[in-house]
Amino acid sequence: MDKTAEAMLAQILGGALNFTKFDTLEDAIKSLLRLGTLAAALVAVVMLIYGGLAYIISTGDSQKTEKAQNTIIYSLVGLVIVGLAWLLVEFILKVLGIEGDLFNEVESDIVASLIRR
Repeated sequence: MDKTAEAMLAQILGGALNFTKFDTLEDAIKSLLRLGTLAAALVAVVMLIYGGLAYIISTGDSQKTEKAQNTIIYSLVGLVIVGLAWLLVEFILKVLGIEGDLFNEVESDIVASLIRR
C-alpha cells in the first residue's frame, strides 16, 4: 500500500482508532467495542451477500447449492451472535453504571470522515 492510500485509510478510520482523543479509558473501550461490533456485523452482511450470489449462480449443482446455503445460514447465525453480544455488552454497561448506546456516534463519525474527503 502506498503512502497516499495509507494516509487516506488512517484518516477515514482515525476517528475510531485514535485513542489520544479520549479523556478516559471508558471512552476508549467503548470506541473499541463500537469498532469491533461494526466490523463483525459488516463481515456477516458481506458473507450473506456472497452466499446469496453463490446460491444464484450455483446453476443447480447440488454441492455448490449446499455450500451456498451453509454460507447463508452461518452468516445469519453470525449476525444473531453479533446482535446478542451487543445486547449483552449494553446490559453489562448499564449494570455497571456506564452509559451505554455504543452506536450513537459511530454513524456520525463515519459520515463526518467521508464528508471531509
